[in-house]
Amino acid sequence: MVTLVDGGSLARIDRVGAYIDSLQLKGRQILMPSPDGRETHGGCAVMIPFANRIRNGVYSWEGHTYSLPRNDGLNSIHGLVRHEKWEYANEEGQDHNSTTLHYRLASTGYPAAIDIVNAYSLGRDFFNITTTIKNTGEISSPLVVGFHPYFNFQGKWELKHDSEIKMLNYRDRYFPDGSTLQVNFNDDVAMQQKSFDNCFVGGGDLVFSAGNYDIRISRRNMDYFVLYNGQYSRGQSVAIEPMTGAPDAFNNHIGLVTIGPGKTFECGFRIELVER
Repeated sequence: MVTLVDGGSLARIDRVGAYIDSLQLKGRQILMPSPDGRETHGGCAVMIPFANRIRNGVYSWEGHTYSLPRNDGLNSIHGLVRHEKWEYANEEGQDHNSTTLHYRLASTGYPAAIDIVNAYSLGRDFFNITTTIKNTGEISSPLVVGFHPYFNFQGKWELKHDSEIKMLNYRDRYFPDGSTLQVNFNDDVAMQQKSFDNCFVGGGDLVFSAGNYDIRISRRNMDYFVLYNGQYSRGQSVAIEPMTGAPDAFNNHIGLVTIGPGKTFECGFRIELVER
């Protein structure tokens, strides 16, 4: 376990999965701990090389069919790195308020080997994550990067955005059909009474009002996100999951990144505490 500290702020990162186990900013517990030890039921899981679900755990790429672990009924969910041990990316290991972790993914279910580097930095009122992925293989590969943070709230929550936002319509429970519906959370005073397990695109910076403080989520090359307040949020948190593409993007190609041999892709997001 890696612990970063800056003043009254603290981040704890498990090298298994590069999972963010705990985040405190100015003494406030920002992330809900997982109540059952499962990394997608609390904290913040890292989802690479795909986020959310791949239908039937199967996809085709450049004339070949690939099979993924069916770990969600018939489907595959949340990538291939959540249970793998990451290494320090440099000899120094970690500073008091930053660290960089590395994992090399080489799987029969994925076309090419990729080097994944996650850089974490903590300040007194912010936490920043930057993911850099390099294709070290000989063919291009599909890629979706995602994170799964559960943000605590007390009393009432709202979500605001500073640009246009669209909800992806699903043809069934989990899989987008390619169409969208424009929504406006800024004028929605009844958000907390609604149930969400939906993917959205756009929105710019997101501001999550968590009671007596706000959390600003600034995304870089992560224009998609899932909003979830179902059973695992336990009525005390909301999952706002930055992603670079849509659920089942390996099949529907919505937001899919193609990373060529020797090429690098970078994305990330910043969580900032805004006190009122």
